Amino acid sequence: MSAHRYLADALDDPPAVKLAAPVTVVAAADDPSTPDSAVRYRDWRFLADQVDLHELVDGGHYFLRTRPADAAEAVLSHTH
Repeated sequence: MSAHRYLADALDDPPAVKLAAPVTVVAAADDPSTPDSAVRYRDWRFLADQVDLHELVDGGHYFLRTRPADAAEAVLSHTH
């Protein structure tokens, strides 16, 4: 929810400077709330030059609860 709010606010009032850190969007392929995440993750490019997608095979909208180990691995694998 926090990431969504940040993106929504930034769309209304874009920052003057892009984020220096890379952004990784984590989504579940079977999330009915984000059926087009394979394309929409690119929306973050107006905030950062490097934006990647890590798509979980399943887990639904609440993949942090349904697939906590996979969600943690997604985050940890992009922190190097």
